[in-house]
This record gives sequence, C-alpha cells and structure tokens, in this order.
Amino acid sequence: MRKPVLFATATVAFGLIIASAKADNYGCAVLLCTAPGAGDWRKIAECVGPVSTALAQASVGVPWPTCPEAAILAAAAKAPPPM
Repeated sequence: MRKPVLFATATVAFGLIIASAKADNYGCAVLLCTAPGAGDWRKIAECVGPVSTALAQASVGVPWPTCPEAAILAAAAKAPPPM
C-alpha cells in the first residue's frame, strides 16, 4: 500500500518539475526525463515531446540539449566547503 502512494506522489512531483523545466529550458526537461532513476520517459506525458524532439534532432547531427542549471549544480558540488 505504501509503495503505490509513494510512487504516485513521486510521479506528481516529477511531473511538476518537468512542466516547470520545460517552460524554462528544454535542455533541462530532457535531462530530467532521461536521468537515471527517472523511469521510462515514454510513460511520462511531459517527457514525450522534449525527449522525442531531442532524439530526432540528434539523429540528424544536432547536439544533445544541455541544461545550464545542471552545470552550475555540478560545479557547486565540486567546490570545497566554506570555511
């Protein structure tokens, strides 16, 4: 009983994050949809469009979209802790 509730809550939260990212940055939506642990992007309505577009563009040589916010978070994760 607890697993379905947790899954439903995570799905709703993920959907809201995707909708927000999609509105702001297509690359971030693609990143969130294809991240490890995100599940099958084809089963998440908000992911189908962005990921399908990215795959179609990649098949003709367009670079994979990037997410500027992810680069900022990665840099912050590597930074030494403040003293």
